[in-house]
Amino acid sequence: MFKKMLSPLFIFYLAIGSIPLSPVTAYESLNKICQFKQQRMPCSVVNKDGQWTISWQDGITETYQVLSGGRLQDKLGGIWTTYSRRNHTYLQHSNGNIIDIFYQTGG
Repeated sequence: MFKKMLSPLFIFYLAIGSIPLSPVTAYESLNKICQFKQQRMPCSVVNKDGQWTISWQDGITETYQVLSGGRLQDKLGGIWTTYSRRNHTYLQHSNGNIIDIFYQTGG
């Protein structure tokens, strides 16, 4: 039995273990489904060198700096908290906005 709880950030990194660690070119490796404000589309997520990059099929690419405590900071200074469950991760902004990332399973 665990004496200490695993940190949320550690659990988060376990959940995203399938994220490629190489740069993604436009529309390459759109192996996830992302959703923002009820709009869902293929996307890719790269976690490398202390930052996250989410590339959406519609051409939008967003980069976030990894902070401590399972948090990310966007380029405008907004803070996003990460939460993970099985094949799903979501980022919640301090203003209430949510980005859902669904990891596709199977082949």
